[in-house]
Amino acid sequence: NLLKDPETRIEDLEEVLLDDPAIVHKLLQVVSSPTFAGIKNKGDWTIKEAIVRMGFKQVGVIAQQIKLINSLIKPQESPFDLRRFWEHSLGCALIADKLYKDKLIPFEHEIEFDSYWLGALLHDIGRLILGFFFWDYYENVLNRMLGSTKVSFRRAETRLGDVVNHEYLGRLLLLNANAQPELVEAVGMHHSTGGIPKPLVCLIHLADNLCKGLDMGYLPEEQEMYSASVLHALKLTRKDLQGIKESLGEPMVEEIKDLV
Repeated sequence: NLLKDPETRIEDLEEVLLDDPAIVHKLLQVVSSPTFAGIKNKGDWTIKEAIVRMGFKQVGVIAQQIKLINSLIKPQESPFDLRRFWEHSLGCALIADKLYKDKLIPFEHEIEFDSYWLGALLHDIGRLILGFFFWDYYENVLNRMLGSTKVSFRRAETRLGDVVNHEYLGRLLLLNANAQPELVEAVGMHHSTGGIPKPLVCLIHLADNLCKGLDMGYLPEEQEMYSASVLHALKLTRKDLQGIKESLGEPMVEEIKDLV
C-alpha cells in the first residue's frame, strides 16, 4: 500500500521494514550484493540509505519477495526441489530486468519495475502449489515432460487432462492477494500468451524461456518453448534470441546463483 501511495516518505517505508528483523537482515545482504549495489559498494548500508540508493519500488519489491520466500514452508512429504524452483524464479526476474533495462528487447511501452520483477518472480507460483500439495500429480507431469517426445510443463498438463493447471492456480493466488490486474494476467498467461500478448506477458515469457535455455529451469535441460505470437509482437527471430542468450551466458548464471 505504501508503494502505491505517492505521498509515502522514505521514513514511512523504513518504519514498516524495520518491523520485521528477518526482512531487514536479508534485505541488507541483498542490497550489499554486487547485483544491486555494484562492485564498489561500501558494504554496510542502512535501510534508509538502501531506499535512497535503489528507490522505493525496488526495495519494496525485494522486501515482498523475501517475505514470500520466508513464509513458504514445504511439507515434509513433498520431494519438491525448492532451491531449484527459486533459482529459476529469481533467474527469470534478473533476466527480465536485464532485457528491459539494457534494451536487449525493443518495447514500445514502459513496463514498471515492480510489475515485471514480481511477475517474473511469481510466474510459476502455481507449480509450487502443485509441488507442495499435489506431488503425485506433479510427478506425473514431470514424467510426461521427460518422455520420448519432450514437451513443456504446460503441454504436459494439457496431455494429462488439464483439469487445473499451474497458470490457473497462479492467477487465483494473485487474485486472492488483490494483485494488480496486469500482474494477474501476465502470471496467468506466461505460457499461453494469447494471440496479441501485452508487453508484460511478452517480457515474462521470454525471461522464462531464456532462463531455461541457460539450464536454469526447474529441471536440468528443460526445453525452451517460445510462443509464435510473442515473437511476432516483438518482431524477433529465433536467431535474435540465440544471440541474446549467448550475450547473457555464464555471467548471468553466476549472478543468479550468487543472489539465491
